[in-house]
Amino acid sequence: MDLRIRLSMGALALGLSCAQAMDLRQAYEAALAQSPNIEVAREDVKSVEESVDMARAQLKPSLSAGVSRAMNNLQQHSVDVFGQQTSGARRYFSYNKAITLRQRVLNLPSWHKLEQAKYRVDDAHAVLQYRQDGLASDVATAYFAVLLSRDQVEQTQADLRFFEGQLQQAQKTFAAGVGTKTDVDEARARLDMGRVKLLAAQEGLAYNVQSLQAMMDDAVGDLLALDVQAMRHGVQEDHSAQDWVDWAFQRSPEVKALSARVDIARQEAQAIDTGRYPTLDLIAQLSHSGSENVTSVDSSYRNRQIQLQLNVPIYSGGYQSAAERQAAAGVRKALEQLDALKRDLRLRVLKAHKTVLEGLARIQAFETAVASSQSALYSTTKSFEAGLRNRIDILNARSQLAQAQRNLSEARYDYVTAYIQLNVLSGADMPALIDRLNVWLH
Repeated sequence: MDLRIRLSMGALALGLSCAQAMDLRQAYEAALAQSPNIEVAREDVKSVEESVDMARAQLKPSLSAGVSRAMNNLQQHSVDVFGQQTSGARRYFSYNKAITLRQRVLNLPSWHKLEQAKYRVDDAHAVLQYRQDGLASDVATAYFAVLLSRDQVEQTQADLRFFEGQLQQAQKTFAAGVGTKTDVDEARARLDMGRVKLLAAQEGLAYNVQSLQAMMDDAVGDLLALDVQAMRHGVQEDHSAQDWVDWAFQRSPEVKALSARVDIARQEAQAIDTGRYPTLDLIAQLSHSGSENVTSVDSSYRNRQIQLQLNVPIYSGGYQSAAERQAAAGVRKALEQLDALKRDLRLRVLKAHKTVLEGLARIQAFETAVASSQSALYSTTKSFEAGLRNRIDILNARSQLAQAQRNLSEARYDYVTAYIQLNVLSGADMPALIDRLNVWLH
């Protein structure tokens, strides 16, 4: 094996063994605290929540004040009673100060904009949940991928030790004139192939550790191991596929997000439709002015005014009708997107549920295969000692057992991955799922 690879794998093993074992909950919390995508979604929620207050403010009273002061240069020309033309010039200041209170009494589009803002908040929360669930799924999958890779390295190392022992025995019997050169060559070939597999397993372990480390943005310490007995007791799939589909339609953040967008589109359409209706505003104003016009120079006025302002839309060049058609198309588009999502989600849930059920069957089948392979190896070893089998038969039996053990290990981790995916698709409580999976570790 290349020296650099040996050093890197040694450093990795040292790093894993020196730190305290990290469970799945700790890995998830570390990734959650460091994920930029989660922070983006959280800030988006905060931003969208402010839009509710902004929309509500459009329905509340607004108070404004204005002050103006102007320098006037008045040129005056007139004709007196004798028909003589007279002229004059005057410079003076004019001013105006006013405080205006405006309250919308009737404005239906503004109410729909407020409801639309609330649905936007629902959409933002659903997106945040979707990203949090996705992160939990990614972390759990990466965590168990590390455990699988670690098991594969350990299994391959055990195979190497067995093949090294067989090679030594074959060399001894061949040197004693009892064994054959074929036994030596076959044992050495199995050992060399095992070294290649070990290199691949170690590289896979290093990659999976780096993937988990990238999510956590921190070094990965030692991880817990899969407790097969705890997993076996925790495996109880007694829900039908339709149950999972129903839960997905009710709880999935994808469905929640697109449902909120349907409501957003509907509120937009209603806001545009009600744009045809009159609006009514109540306006109260207090003003103080002086020298406002040429006929009232050096005069000042205080005015208190209350008025109702009615605005009736009559014709807008076809804009209103076009906007209504556009909004109606937006509603239909949102509904079609939601329907397409539900169809796709249903297929994904059914596939994940089928994978989970098949995973349970595969685990049971490979457990039986491992037991049979162990029995076959034991019988072959005894037959070899009795002179009825040769060393190649032992090597083949051991290879068969190693393959069955690898298949069983992969089946267990594939089941865990499928179970995680099924829960993600159905909108399950991911922190609670993380805690359930933690029970399967020791």
